[in-house]
Amino acid sequence: MPTLLPVSGSDALDSSSREQSRDPRSVRILAKTMYRELRQNGLNEQEVMALAGELLSLLATDVEDRRLGHSRPCPSDTASATTQPLVER
Repeated sequence: MPTLLPVSGSDALDSSSREQSRDPRSVRILAKTMYRELRQNGLNEQEVMALAGELLSLLATDVEDRRLGHSRPCPSDTASATTQPLVER
């Protein structure tokens, strides 16, 4: 199984180095793992689709901001230590 490199803002590697050293299968493996975890934790298909839509929306906002020359902090840099889980059991 390939090693997934950290992608947080505090990562010592820049994004181009990270992309060059990442196994091309790692994103697919990460997606499958995330999907399996979400489903095992009680999210139904509609909720997973809503989550995917929110992720795409965040990505689109970041791309647009970068295109316009605005910079935004990485969400991992601003995340609170008290972030609530997606699903509470």
